[in-house]
Amino acid sequence: MSQKGNKREDILRASMKIFAQKGFHNTKVDDIALEAGIGKGTVYQYFESKIHLFEEMVFYYIEIYKLQLIETVNANMSFKDKLLKLAINNSKHMAEHFNMVQKLDVRADMISDKMKKTMINKKREMYDVIGEMFDEAIKKGEVRKDLDKEVVIPAFFGALNGYCATKYQEGMMKESFVDPTPVVLFLEKALYE
Repeated sequence: MSQKGNKREDILRASMKIFAQKGFHNTKVDDIALEAGIGKGTVYQYFESKIHLFEEMVFYYIEIYKLQLIETVNANMSFKDKLLKLAINNSKHMAEHFNMVQKLDVRADMISDKMKKTMINKKREMYDVIGEMFDEAIKKGEVRKDLDKEVVIPAFFGALNGYCATKYQEGMMKESFVDPTPVVLFLEKALYE
């Protein structure tokens, strides 16, 4: 557990674990409080409802993912190495949170419009960060000059997520995460030829 001033973060981390184990509808705020080592009332000091906690947990996770993405994009390495590292990090995140995604049985009508808009904006922010990486690679001649980032970036994540999700669903994962290298090698052909 973190320092006293980080109870909100403790609750968010605990909620990630409990929602993953039980799904949204079967999770009780008492379960999250117990996992966080606090009382149920403390949860409600930070979050007005279970759905509010769920939404904030999703935003918390997105921020963690985004910070890791920014760190990779800003790393002093080649475009190819950055692309592979992004793919590996994405696969590790999927492995770590696959159960949560599978069990999140929240209906679209339960999620607030604010959350939907925020998720779209966060995705756009992440794509913009990756777009900067592509711009730099184009400038350096590391990839084709005629790439359309609006197509390439979603195609990269779509192929990567589809490949990894299939492996997890089929129970083919032997390591702690699915190695995304085959997807990256396949997609590289479109980037360089």
